[in-house]
Amino acid sequence: MALGVGQQGPAISLDDWIATNTSPWLSQSRMFAFGFFAAAAGSGFAVGAWLVSDKTVIWTANRNDEPIAEGARLKLTRGGLMLLPLRSADIPISYLSGDSTEARYASMNDTGSFVIYNINHEVIWQTFDHPTETIMAGQTLQSDQELVSSFSEANHSTGRFRLKMQIDGNLVMYPVDTYGHRRGCLLGRNTYGGGFTELVLDNSGEMKLTSDYSSMVLLGPYGKQR
Repeated sequence: MALGVGQQGPAISLDDWIATNTSPWLSQSRMFAFGFFAAAAGSGFAVGAWLVSDKTVIWTANRNDEPIAEGARLKLTRGGLMLLPLRSADIPISYLSGDSTEARYASMNDTGSFVIYNINHEVIWQTFDHPTETIMAGQTLQSDQELVSSFSEANHSTGRFRLKMQIDGNLVMYPVDTYGHRRGCLLGRNTYGGGFTELVLDNSGEMKLTSDYSSMVLLGPYGKQR
């Protein structure tokens, strides 16, 4: 599970909801928000999390779906977070599975992760475990996970590039329409066989590959490549 589930924000209770014309759910510091934001070219809305200060989107739900029409709602249910459009079937935003996964409350945390908890206050779903285009401080990109760029600054559907933490321990960038072929590789860290299992961006701003017994720093806290 990704790091950064602490710093819990105001509790969102079962059956709480927001709409396209209401305020989003905010973290305790009001640094992060979760809710509806304007889709590309003002053609409707998308659901996600963003930095309040400059409206930088850090996570997008169902990013390749059609824009959401005005009047839709987001509601926390026992089955998770649901999108309730006006004229179509409800759409899951979170996908809960396994034992003890009935939602009891949620919060937008000051880490930038939207988190859903069960009755035992255990994390059963969070955006940090399902990265889209951004990795945040305290978050990890685990083995076989990837970041996929946005189409543009305003359009957060799938773009042209993906950065994958491969199961062989290498961190590689590919075009989105390739599937692990080395000849399609745009950038690789040449760490095949190193046993690395995660890409970590820690709270100091240091980015590194880690395993149970070793680590390799890729970028320092000020973006300096190692």
